[in-house]
Amino acid sequence: MIVIRPAPEDGNGLPLPAAAEGPAAFGLRPDPGTGSAQWFHIRAEGPAGDILLAGADASSYPAGWRHQGVAMRPRGGRWRRIPMRPSAAGPCFRHAGGRADYALTVPHTAADLERLLRALAAAGVAEVGSLGRSPQGRDISRVAAGTGALPVWVLARQHGGEPPAGWCAEGLLRRLANRSDPAAAALRARARVFVVPLANPDGARLGNLRANAAGVDPNRSWACPGACAEVETLRAAMLGRRPALVLDLHTDFELPYPYLDPADGPPPGRAARIAARARFEAALADATPDFQSERRYPYAAPPDPADQAHQCAGWVAAELGAAALTLELPSGDHDLRPDPAQGWSPARSMALGAALVPAILAALG
Repeated sequence: MIVIRPAPEDGNGLPLPAAAEGPAAFGLRPDPGTGSAQWFHIRAEGPAGDILLAGADASSYPAGWRHQGVAMRPRGGRWRRIPMRPSAAGPCFRHAGGRADYALTVPHTAADLERLLRALAAAGVAEVGSLGRSPQGRDISRVAAGTGALPVWVLARQHGGEPPAGWCAEGLLRRLANRSDPAAAALRARARVFVVPLANPDGARLGNLRANAAGVDPNRSWACPGACAEVETLRAAMLGRRPALVLDLHTDFELPYPYLDPADGPPPGRAARIAARARFEAALADATPDFQSERRYPYAAPPDPADQAHQCAGWVAAELGAAALTLELPSGDHDLRPDPAQGWSPARSMALGAALVPAILAALG
């Protein structure tokens, strides 16, 4: 019998009774408060056999399972991608036997973040600090680099169950701290770049998709003072160093390509923000073939700026007048540049993060 339990860190997965002669099964634990459900990270132990994800049709993004693989790490091994196949009961994947961890995408763990922060501190180019503590006492890390006059803020993982955004922030930070990279040097001379690689540490470590420990979605709380402790911390920091540009990194679980979600805000300053966005998109497309600006989220109607103001980018554009961009990364694979072996891997997220350096520089004009 295959025994399933949530993984020790960032775990999400409820073991379910298996039907007679059926595969081992688990379901998604919805976030408290929001009810969001997509992220999973489980540990399975036992003989070889199929594992069923039950109730996938009731998840937050059911269409995403059509092109989603599974990240798998055998005991003592490295993460790799295995296929997820459809069945009448829901998506399934194969457990090879023994003990292994399975996740929606490769997690960006507390150890990964600590390793990154140590490397940045040792390099001596960036300053590793903190914006404060989360409600559960976890550090909200902040990395600052550059001596330029223009403050730039980059946030990742307001939604904790979106590890590709964390890997993307790591790629940005590693290039930004590279002394020998001319684009990084130019950006550091032009701007003071503040990066928050894990904006919702409680939600991430609790295995939530979007909510913090209090059951609040940070990226729906920017226009509601006091509604979310993490957002209060981020808002205060931005107001202390009012930004010229804000970039908010996320993960899309349905669309199989990276894209920018515009939030240009109302006048005054809208034309300048649109121009900054256009420069950013052109430079990012030049820097990496993984990015394009032709395809975006297929809204049935243009998004309402009043609704967008509850999100980070919309609030920044409306309240602070700065260019504000939401960059979405895929969770499964890139449909136009597929990688059957690895899918959209941490390496590709980090490469896209590194490509943000010249794109940010271009956006600043």
